[in-house]
Formats: sequence, structure tokens, C-alpha cells
Amino acid sequence: MVPNRTVPLTGPGTRVSKPVSVSDAQDGRDGPPAKSPVLFRAAKYTAIGFEFPTTVGAGLLLGHYADSWFGSSPWMVLVLGLLGLVVAFYRLVMLLRHFARERG
Repeated sequence: MVPNRTVPLTGPGTRVSKPVSVSDAQDGRDGPPAKSPVLFRAAKYTAIGFEFPTTVGAGLLLGHYADSWFGSSPWMVLVLGLLGLVVAFYRLVMLLRHFARERG
């Protein structure tokens, strides 16, 4: 059953109203605007585009700081950079699987 909402027919202070269904509210007459499917999809894939290099960069940055702390010049950058790359690919595969399930 679709819940009803009331929308005033005249200005403020009046008590006259008519019931409006939720489907009427999604026509753009009342309530939040509907999501644009193209923009929504673009935003999801753009988020992946930012998440992937950020994860790798965070691993490299942490590796650089760990190398300066421990004095083990290239090793922590290599290890944490590769770990960041593995985590980034893992997240990429998980998100793409999620999007494929959503779509089909």
C-alpha cells in the first residue's frame, strides 16, 4: 500500500488539502528530485577512479615515512606500495562485482 501525504491547495494557514501518493511526489511536483541514472553511474565510476590511485599513493606515502623512521631505505616503500596496489585491485574487483549485481 502506498502511503498518502497531504499537500496544501492554497497559501499558508489554510487547512484544505488533498492526498497525494508517493508516485505523484516523484513526478517533480513535490519532494526531492529524482536521481539521473547517467550522472549516478558516472559518479560511482568516478569514485573508483579516485579510490584506486589514492590507495596506492597512501601505501607509498606510508612506506616513505616508515623508511625514514626505520632507516630501511627502499624496502618499506616497495612493500607498502605493493600492498596498496593489491588492496586497490581487490577493492576494484569487489566494486565492479557489486555494480554488475546491481545492473543485472
